[in-house]
Amino acid sequence: MFQKRFSLNDQNGFIDTEWPTNGTLPGGASSGKDHDPSHETSGSQQVASSKATPEHFRQQYLKRIALGESTSGTDLGDRQAAIASNGVWGIYQFRYTTATEVKRRTGYDAYSDDPNQQANAAWSHIGIYSQEVGVDLHGAIERGDFTKADQALGRDQWTSLPGGSDLSPKWVTSHWAPMGHLAKRLILDLVRLRRELEVSHV
Repeated sequence: MFQKRFSLNDQNGFIDTEWPTNGTLPGGASSGKDHDPSHETSGSQQVASSKATPEHFRQQYLKRIALGESTSGTDLGDRQAAIASNGVWGIYQFRYTTATEVKRRTGYDAYSDDPNQQANAAWSHIGIYSQEVGVDLHGAIERGDFTKADQALGRDQWTSLPGGSDLSPKWVTSHWAPMGHLAKRLILDLVRLRRELEVSHV
């Protein structure tokens, strides 16, 4: 089952929780994959072989998105307002029109109260977007290549991901932790200034 809360240990979003390897996505959707993934992740990080499964990487990447978009599912937004104005809502902050299209094509509802429905909708959307841009993002994620996925999805899908235009401060504080408090504060100020400049030009 998809878990909304987790502790961020590094910039790839890996945690020390074991995940089931029953060949299904959150909510029971079949992965359709039976290959063994690479143990390599972005940043050349290694994970234990018992964890290096496609299911593990899928779960971790969904949590990675949720961290920046909704603070791991703790800040969902106003669903009715999102429906009325085509705003965003949910663990993965789907725009209402996008959620409607994903539901029409896959049956998974990103505006459901069920976290598993939301997780399956997010995973399905990644697959749909992969076909549109001609990049196998499912395959990259299942191998643990989160950098490749971030480069594609951070551009105009989930822009809070590393490299995105609306980079979440949570990634900044994780990545720059060794530099100390003052360095992190400087980076956060720069991110905030960039957002203010973007707003002023709208």
